[in-house]
Amino acid sequence: MAKRENRKADKSALPAALGELDKAAFISTARHDLRSPLTAILGFAQSMDEQIFGPLGHKKYQDYVSNIVDAGHPINNMLGTVFDILDADNRSLSLRESEFDIGELVEKSALKCSAAAEDWGVGLDVEVEEGLPLFLGDRDRMLPALGGIFDNGLRYTPAKGTVKISLRLNQAGDIICAIEDNGPGLSDEEIALAVRPFSRVAGVAAHGKQGPGLGLAFAAAVMKAHDGELRVTSKAGQGTLIEAVFVHAVWCRTGHKIL
Repeated sequence: MAKRENRKADKSALPAALGELDKAAFISTARHDLRSPLTAILGFAQSMDEQIFGPLGHKKYQDYVSNIVDAGHPINNMLGTVFDILDADNRSLSLRESEFDIGELVEKSALKCSAAAEDWGVGLDVEVEEGLPLFLGDRDRMLPALGGIFDNGLRYTPAKGTVKISLRLNQAGDIICAIEDNGPGLSDEEIALAVRPFSRVAGVAAHGKQGPGLGLAFAAAVMKAHDGELRVTSKAGQGTLIEAVFVHAVWCRTGHKIL
């Protein structure tokens, strides 16, 4: 009887395993068939733009090549973000880990958003707890992940509103980066939609144009890869609170993990 149940369990697990293999194969194929040609195109266009082997001739050619480079880099970056999301979902995202000051990273991300906040008339309050332990993770991925959340909060907060960013260590040893705005807020259905790639909630951003719908999905993927989580709490008309929770993934300045 036990053997029969084990066989049933094995059979039920097989489609899921095959699905993971299909997903991994798709990611590998897409990365080769999309990213590699685009990288080559950008490389050749960059060489022509810099006129490494001599002048192109007509000025129009120079303009065309510059446009190719300018248009190609955002597409290349978007593809990189999509592949990171897929890799994280497939638990195969490779991290280049190092110890760094996450408080400094939060302040740097917020500083990059400060000019937009001023232009849009949105207040930006940043509070970072002093003496936080060093964080072990991928700094190059964490910077755009947090920056995307900050930008999202500012973009949907109307003029004279405020976005509050805080970073603190709780008693459980978790570092929590909280981003709170007083924008239009989200319903439960919209929250589920907001963290899905290429999904956009109804409504129009208060400032600028809506992006491709990757910001929160990418942040959630990066947090997942670091064994953390992204929590979204909101109510329609009452603003949104997003918490990036680094669960037990912090290190003391002596190098010992906090448990």
